[in-house]
Formats: sequence, C-alpha cells, structure tokens
Amino acid sequence: MGLYIPYKSLSGLKEYKYSSIDKSPVSNYVLKPFWRQFVKLFPLSMAPNLVTLTGLFFVLINLVTVIYYNPSLDQECPSWVYYSCAAGLFLYQTFDACDGMQARRTGSSSPLGELFDHGCDAINTTFGVIIFASTVGLGTGWKFFLVHYGILSNFYQSTWEEYYTGTLYLAFISGPVEGILMIIAIHAATGYYGPQIWKSVIGDIAFGLPLPEYILNLTLVDAYIIFATSLIIPIIIQSSISAINAQRSKPGHRYGFSSLQGLVPFNVFAAGYALWYYVVSEEFEPFHKLMFILIVIGLSFALQVGQIIIAHLTLQPFPNFSATIFICWIAVAAHYLGFSPISYTYLLIGLTIGLYAGFVGDVIADFTEFLGIHCFRV
Repeated sequence: MGLYIPYKSLSGLKEYKYSSIDKSPVSNYVLKPFWRQFVKLFPLSMAPNLVTLTGLFFVLINLVTVIYYNPSLDQECPSWVYYSCAAGLFLYQTFDACDGMQARRTGSSSPLGELFDHGCDAINTTFGVIIFASTVGLGTGWKFFLVHYGILSNFYQSTWEEYYTGTLYLAFISGPVEGILMIIAIHAATGYYGPQIWKSVIGDIAFGLPLPEYILNLTLVDAYIIFATSLIIPIIIQSSISAINAQRSKPGHRYGFSSLQGLVPFNVFAAGYALWYYVVSEEFEPFHKLMFILIVIGLSFALQVGQIIIAHLTLQPFPNFSATIFICWIAVAAHYLGFSPISYTYLLIGLTIGLYAGFVGDVIADFTEFLGIHCFRV
C-alpha cells in the first residue's frame, strides 16, 4: 500500500467532486431516459462497481469469441458472432452509464467509482478496437495500428483534459455516445450482410453521384476510418484548448502551455508502439501479435491513464512518468539484441500483467481503507 498514492495525498479524496458536461442530444433525449428506467432492474444490493465490471464482462465474452474464430482479424466469423458483438457493446454502454445512477440510488457514490469506471473504459479501448477490426476484416496491419492509435490518443487526451479542467466534457458528437452507437450498427450490419460488405467500394453504391475518383475508389471501411478520424481531430484540438485555458487561469501559468508536457508520456509510448509495429510486428504469428497488442499495449495504456485519474482524484501533480512508457522500446531493443519474439513477448506480458495487477490492488486497497468503503459491496 502507498506505492502509487502517498498517504498524505489521500486527503484529496475528501475534497473531490465529480463534474461532467454532456452536450449530446442523443444522450440527453434518447439514451438517458432509457438508462433511468434500465437501472431499476439492478437490485439495491448490487454495488455500482459490480455493474461496471459486469458491463466489461460482456465485451470480454465478445473478445474471446473473436479471438477464437478470427485471431488474424481478417477472416469471416459466423453471423451470430457479429450480432453478439453488437449486443455486448450495447450492454457495455448501458451498464457503463448506469453505474453512476446505481451509485446515487444506493447512496454509495465515491471517487473509487470514477476510477473503476474510467479504468474499465481504458481497458475496453483495446478490446473494442480488436473486435471492430475483426468485424470489418481489417487485419492487424498498419490500418489496425492507425485505428488503435487514434482511439488511444483520443482517450488519453480526454483524460488529460479532465485532469486540468476538472470536468469530463462530452461534445455534441462524442466517442462514448455516438461513436459506440455507430460501431454497434456496424456489428449488426455485418451480421446481416457479412463482413465482405466493408470491402465494397463507394463507387458501387454512389448511385451515379459525381464524386471524385479517389472517393469512388475508397472501400467502405476506409471511408469509415477517414470519417471517424475527421471527428477525432477537432475533439483533440478542443480538449487541448480547454486544458491550456484551464492551466492559464492558475497563478504562475500565464500562457498555460505547461499543461502540454502531460502529452509527452503518451507520445513517447506511442512512438515506441509505432516503431515496434514497423520493425518487429511482422515477425509475429497472428495470435502472438494479437496477445502483445491486447495485453502489453492494452494494459500499459490502462496503467498510464489510471495514474492520471489517481492524480486527478487525489489532487497530485500530473504523472509525467509511468513504468510502462518504454515497454515497446524494450521489445524493439530485444529484437535487435537477437531475442526471439516469443521469448520476450511472454516476458513482457508477465511484466505488464504484474505491474497492472499491482497497481489495481494497491490503489483499491488505499481507497477502500481511507474512505471506509467496499469495492464490490454496498
């Protein structure tokens, strides 16, 4: 205990108050009324964190199913797999939204709930990208990397912004709402039409519209990736402006640019990930490559985000270092030193699991002891 949170910093938990802004009409006028009714299905004896974990479990089932049927992420699965992915993601979104409502119903709201919620979301970013890639037959090549990098970058930047502004901001169109609904629709459509639909080019369905040749030659999945990326870019720009302005408002930070140093750890990590992809990844069998991405990359990212959330909740300085920032750089160094991919992959998988498990256990123990609460009991 005390490894990730100095004992004196735990007092910040008493001062913490959750703040969020949700501009999404879909969320406010469609989903939230549904969630307010759905949450009544949970017994009052069910802890909010258990609601969160149950939601993640649905996506975990989808992930295991996808890896079993399609470890290379470019093969066709039985149609029921795609329908189950749509259902699992919808249930995840619903349970993820209801955990806070359940906390208010049971009078058990706490900073641990936000940590648990965002921690599961951080893990689900990699789960979701793998499942999406399987559904559209993306494979594990550079397109997969670009999609994964975009999602991780957006999530990290959102967490970074919340640290400096103190508020979780969801725009008119956001990933947790409209983004998830679009992916649910993609899973469902794939169940009906089959994954080959995403290999169709826009020219086949353009109905004679006078579009530029380069657009007509785009596949549907490429068009979707470009569209999704175009939505991420303004979100990242807006979050950067918000964080800089929030920092500027504090004494001694006239320009606010010191907040930008918080982006350095992720970009060092992402650069290592890109280098690993370029130098090493093609030497892996599909299954082992997927395990490296799922566990080493996924849990390393979740640990980095978790440390930011902890700093936010306990009013600590921004964590500019994480033990996993250089994890991919280690893999690249091992490659050049002549180690086989299998040998160092399993070593890094064990190291990452150990670091993340230690982080989770230590932080939950500190939170529950200090606040006098239980993690999975009301």
